[in-house]
Amino acid sequence: MSTLYQISQTQADLTLTNWLAEGDAVILLGDACYALKQWQQALATCSTEAGSPKAEPITLHVRQPDLEQRGLSRPNAVSVIDDHAWVALTLSHSRTLSWS
Repeated sequence: MSTLYQISQTQADLTLTNWLAEGDAVILLGDACYALKQWQQALATCSTEAGSPKAEPITLHVRQPDLEQRGLSRPNAVSVIDDHAWVALTLSHSRTLSWS
């Protein structure tokens, strides 16, 4: 059972990564895009367990409109999506949790 975590504030607690499981996804919405680098680092740390990569990695996504509205450049190694892909993400995960 995979979960999509929707993060909408910059100050969202990065300890959330302790609850992430294989196949989960995180999407940064709105001002949470400002914390993109911190999320990349946190997810890189939790993507390996005991030195071996997880079978299904935890994916990180940001919305293109949120990046544009904040004047942020397109990041490397992060999925930049539109609203249609966001809806598809919610449908492809068993649960959706919003953190604000």
